[in-house]
Amino acid sequence: MKRFENKVAIVTGASGGIGLATALRLASEGARLALLARDAGRLADALGKVEAAGAPGTLMLAGDVADEKTAKALVAKTCERFGGLDIVVNNAGALTTEPLVKLSTKDWRRVLDVDVMGAFHFAREALLHARKGAAIVNVSSIHAFATSTGIGPYAAAKAALDSLTRTITIEGR
Repeated sequence: MKRFENKVAIVTGASGGIGLATALRLASEGARLALLARDAGRLADALGKVEAAGAPGTLMLAGDVADEKTAKALVAKTCERFGGLDIVVNNAGALTTEPLVKLSTKDWRRVLDVDVMGAFHFAREALLHARKGAAIVNVSSIHAFATSTGIGPYAAAKAALDSLTRTITIEGR
């Protein structure tokens, strides 16, 4: 039996990088998957790779984690198609590379909306709808506690994500 056989997972930011690598690993270990990313074309490419890795019938949704309707829709569709939900990997992220004095409020809000609120939306839906014993994995960064110049909103968002993760751990028991 494979490690994630009969498990259902959602991976956000699944069209490349850490998200795609995570989806491929879950697929190879027997998970049934739902993938989310903003770019429909890149997501379709990822879907083909994930299905080839062992997850036929993978669900995909092009959308933005910053929109709570996206989380509600994907969790509902995932539970409907696969009969439940066991794992959520909150991987989607946004990053700026400008010094604070060049950033607008809109720049800050975009990063916070994706990196923190997106994880919140999916965690809340998982806590409401996932099966007992489900796992919520939030992908953070070393920048949450040891950062550098030019990525203030990202560092702040990842620190907030770490705090959110602690809250999920306490409330999700």
